[in-house]
Amino acid sequence: MLDINKFQNIHFVGIKGVGMAALARALFDVGKTISGSDIEKEFITQKSLNEIGVKSTVGFAVDTFPTKTDLVIYTAAHGGRSNPQVLIALNRNIPVIPYGKALQLTFAIKKIIAVSGTHGKTTTSAMLATILNNAGMKPSWIVGTGEVPDLGANGHFGEGEWAVIEADEYVDEPGGKPKFLHLNPFGLIITSLDYDHPDVFPTHKLFLNAFHKLLKRVDEKGILVAKNDLPYLRKISKGFKGTIRWVGYDKLYPGLKELIIPGKHNLLNASFAARTAHEIGVNQKIILSSLQLFQGLQRRLEDKGVYKNFILIDDYAHHPQEIQAALGAIKEKYPGRPIVTIFQAHTYSRTAALLGQFGESFKDADYVFVAPIFASARETAPESEIDLPAAIKRNNGNVIVVNDENDFRSKFNQLEKTIQAPAILLTMGAGDICSWTDDLKAR
Repeated sequence: MLDINKFQNIHFVGIKGVGMAALARALFDVGKTISGSDIEKEFITQKSLNEIGVKSTVGFAVDTFPTKTDLVIYTAAHGGRSNPQVLIALNRNIPVIPYGKALQLTFAIKKIIAVSGTHGKTTTSAMLATILNNAGMKPSWIVGTGEVPDLGANGHFGEGEWAVIEADEYVDEPGGKPKFLHLNPFGLIITSLDYDHPDVFPTHKLFLNAFHKLLKRVDEKGILVAKNDLPYLRKISKGFKGTIRWVGYDKLYPGLKELIIPGKHNLLNASFAARTAHEIGVNQKIILSSLQLFQGLQRRLEDKGVYKNFILIDDYAHHPQEIQAALGAIKEKYPGRPIVTIFQAHTYSRTAALLGQFGESFKDADYVFVAPIFASARETAPESEIDLPAAIKRNNGNVIVVNDENDFRSKFNQLEKTIQAPAILLTMGAGDICSWTDDLKAR
C-alpha cells in the first residue's frame, strides 16, 4: 500500500475532470505540488484549478511530462494506463495509481462517508459537507462539480475526522473496477439505483452488484443511509451489522421544508445529508439552517441570468430520471411559463440503451431542441443511427433538431419571436451544452 504522504510532486493525467480537480485541490491543501495535463477545451473546473495556480498542459505528449514527478494519478477518460504520460511514468518507475485508489489513499486516516447512487451524488455530497463545515467539524470533501458556493471549493482536506466523498460507480480505467470499490467507508449513502453506464455494466444486475460490493466494504460499526423504496437495497442490507436509516419522499428529515434550490428531488437529497449528519451527532438546528440556506451548485439547476424574456437555466441532467426531475422542478418553480429545452445526450451507449426512457422524459418541456450526441472519449460512433429526436417526438411534438451551436442560434431566433410570455431556456446534458447560451445576455 502506497503512503501518499511520501510523494511531493503529483501529476494528474486528465486533471480537468470534476473528481480529479477536486482531489487536486485537497492534495494542494496538504502542501503537495500539483501539475496536470488534459485536452484544450475549457471545463467547469477551470476556475477551481486557477485558484491553486495549476495551469494544465494541453495534450498528453511525453515532452510535456514534468520531470520532477513523484506520483501519477489517472482515470479512464484518456486511455487509463495506456495514456502516453502514464506509460512514460511506468517506464521511469514512477508510481501510477487510478483516481479511485488515490481517493482512498488521500483520506485513509479519515472516517469516509461515501455518497453513491445514480442520481443526486453531487448535491447530497455538497449538502452534507456544508452541514459538517457549519457545525465546526472541519471536514474534508470531494464534490464532483466546478464551483460550490457554500464551501468555497470543490475539494478540501480538513483537520477534522470526517471526509465526505462523492463515490462514482464508473470504472477507474478501461476494463477496471468501479472507482468506489477502492474506498473503505465508515458511512455509505445510496440515493438511487436506476440503471446507467451500459458501456461498462451490460446488465442492470451487474450495475446493482457493484453497489452490493460497496456495501460490503463499509465498516461493520458504520452507517448506511439509503432510499427506502428499493427492494434490492432492503435485500442486500439484511446482513449489514451497522446502523441503517431509510429515507424517501414519504420519509423526509423532520422539520425539512422549502429550500432555496427547487425540486422535490432536492428535498430528498437534503434528507440523505440531514439523516447522515444527525447519525454522527450534528445538532438538528445546524442541519436545518445549513440546508435551508444552501445555495446550490454549478450545473445543477443553475440560474445563469436573463436574456430578453427568457430565464436562462443550466442543468447536468443526462439520464431520463434526472431530466424528469429537473423539468418537474422548473415547472413547479415557474408555473405556466413555457420551457424551451436544449438537450445534448451524453454517450452513444447510454442513449441507445435508454432510448425509450429518454423519449418519455421530456413531457414537461414545451419545446425540445435536440443537439448531436456528445460522445465520450472512451467510445466510437455506432454503425446504426440512434434516432433520439424521433423517440422524443412520439411524446412531444415540438422537437427541433440542431446540428451545432450556430444552427441552434439560428433556429432559436425564429422560435423566440413566437414566444411572448416570460419563458425558460434550459440547457441540459453532461457535455459542452452548458456554454451554448453563455453570450445570449450580451446580444
